[in-house]
Amino acid sequence: MTPEPLTAFWHRQWRLIRAGGWPVCKSKARQLLKRLRPLPILIVTAPIFVIPVIVIRLIRPWILLRFGWLESEGIGHFSRPVEIYLSEADLGLHDPGQAGLDIWYLNKIV
Repeated sequence: MTPEPLTAFWHRQWRLIRAGGWPVCKSKARQLLKRLRPLPILIVTAPIFVIPVIVIRLIRPWILLRFGWLESEGIGHFSRPVEIYLSEADLGLHDPGQAGLDIWYLNKIV
């Protein structure tokens, strides 16, 4: 953001607070706190997700990790995609050309 729009934004906020007085100031403080509320949660949870992504990207030249989900709403929905994937793997359609590991997770508990 360039300085001009940012400066104009703060000038406009200051004018609104001066014109509206204490109620407008309280309202703006409440809105600011509402927007900042998720920040501590983000600070705590971001490393939980960012660190594994960095590790996966660093080991990618040696081992290719692929993640996928399996449809598991019912037994019939569960078996067909697995069979298709295994048949394609037998034909060599999923060969990455390097060592690879496929990690699957269930969409829902069967």
